[in-house]
Amino acid sequence: MTTTPDVSADALTDVSAWEEDAYTLGVQAVLWGYPMACYARASEAGPSHVNVFRRGPMLTAAADRDGVLPNGVTIDAFGWLDLRDEPVVVHVPVLTEPRWYIVQFGDTFDEVATNLGGVNGPRAGAYAVCGPRFDGKLPGEITVIHLRTRQCMCVVRVFVDGEADLPDAAEVLDGFRLMPLSAYLREGLGYRSPEEVPLGVSPRRRRRR
Repeated sequence: MTTTPDVSADALTDVSAWEEDAYTLGVQAVLWGYPMACYARASEAGPSHVNVFRRGPMLTAAADRDGVLPNGVTIDAFGWLDLRDEPVVVHVPVLTEPRWYIVQFGDTFDEVATNLGGVNGPRAGAYAVCGPRFDGKLPGEITVIHLRTRQCMCVVRVFVDGEADLPDAAEVLDGFRLMPLSAYLREGLGYRSPEEVPLGVSPRRRRRR
């Protein structure tokens, strides 16, 4: 007959209790911090660039490595949002023809904070994505999206109904805009970032000091 060893707190020595506590805290630290480490790597070498959309106007295949791929039904744009200095504005266009799309915001804990579009239908307008410390005022036409982290990923996916539909889908994708709040207030939708590049082209890295 086998017996289960006594692993109650009273049976632990001081050293083994410390080891159990250290192991438990280590596991909790990894579970808490691993998503942030992955997002940090994505901001440096992934399919996005800081406060700029990188657009992929073609359907992807297994050989592609930008983002979560392959995806044979949507074309995508990726943006890494840094909200430490100011909010970032995402413009969702008014579509002339019905088409499925989704704009997804994921915080650095790898949790989806907000979805625009998708099953909720079109959500045209200007959205200011704000970090946890922002307390400023915004113009009335801007909808505020509050995030609990100071950085996040923004992904736009636009449905494509086969190869023949690609030009129309790419035109829709181009209507989604991403820019710092100051640029939006200064130039509106006339603003174009000089750093915007298509997917598959390595962007010039810009490190924050």
